[in-house]
Amino acid sequence: MNGWPLDVVAYPKPVIAALNGTAYGVGVTMTLGCDVRYAASGATLGLNFTTLGVLPGLGSTHHLPQLVGIGKALELILSGAKISAEDACAMGLVQRVCAPGEVYFDARNLALAMAKVKPAVLAAARKALRQGATSTLAEAITTEKALSRELGNLR
Repeated sequence: MNGWPLDVVAYPKPVIAALNGTAYGVGVTMTLGCDVRYAASGATLGLNFTTLGVLPGLGSTHHLPQLVGIGKALELILSGAKISAEDACAMGLVQRVCAPGEVYFDARNLALAMAKVKPAVLAAARKALRQGATSTLAEAITTEKALSRELGNLR
């Protein structure tokens, strides 16, 4: 075990975060390595590390720019601003804003939909997407082909 968030990223199954209420600092950074993040309407998120005199950790400086872009990541970290679930969704920090009281239900429904997919396909898709996000196009295609061949051998 490498520890959070390396274990989350390396985990072969999808990881879904459901934010219901207020999440600041580590409460947000713990979700950044997850595959999907849902937030309840009315939730407030903040990356307030600099206002506390510390730097963000848990791979935030890797994940956050990938999710929201370097400019928005800098804005969020340098200001320590608190943002609404709706603003977090608009910038790509979370994928969906759920009705109050429904975030766990919606996250569970997503998990149930994913559970209908073969585990080997889920693992391969996660791996391809995570590697592809930081690869050249040619490298991504090579990874896709290799993983597709592996899946073909599993049938």
